[in-house]
Amino acid sequence: MSRPILKIELTTLDWIVEAIAAFALLGSVIYSLMMYPTLPEKIATHYGVDGKSDATGSKSTLWLLIGLTVFLYGVLTIASRFPHKFNYLTAITEKNAKRQYTSSLHMMRLLKLAIVLIFTYLTYITISLAKDNDSGLGSWFLPITLISIFGIIIFYIIKSSTKQS
Repeated sequence: MSRPILKIELTTLDWIVEAIAAFALLGSVIYSLMMYPTLPEKIATHYGVDGKSDATGSKSTLWLLIGLTVFLYGVLTIASRFPHKFNYLTAITEKNAKRQYTSSLHMMRLLKLAIVLIFTYLTYITISLAKDNDSGLGSWFLPITLISIFGIIIFYIIKSSTKQS
């Protein structure tokens, strides 16, 4: 059975979430471009569970971080155009399609925002650490990241599987 293809209009909140993600991504790219010439040749390239840098490499690896952020932003943006192709826990019908699609698109937007903010913070800390202005991510970074990502996913799984009249 084919699923209905609907155009889901963005709400004001959707526009705000999209704008924050886009501005954070753009800010991260601009900040990196501005700071790159002043970075030392070796920068932090990996952080341990405790949030402290445990590996270094060429400053050009900063572009891998930026590139990954741009790539993930792009993939999630493109994927959001095809909610009828997503996997759902319930069968999609004409009756529930709009609600399910809208909910899944909200989840995708929030995940995109969370990922961009996480990678923006990683970029900022990597640059700050390279300039001796910081000591690392902090021990709270990993728990906050995991709770953010999995919290969004779990919330929307529960929301998707509950019946609404």
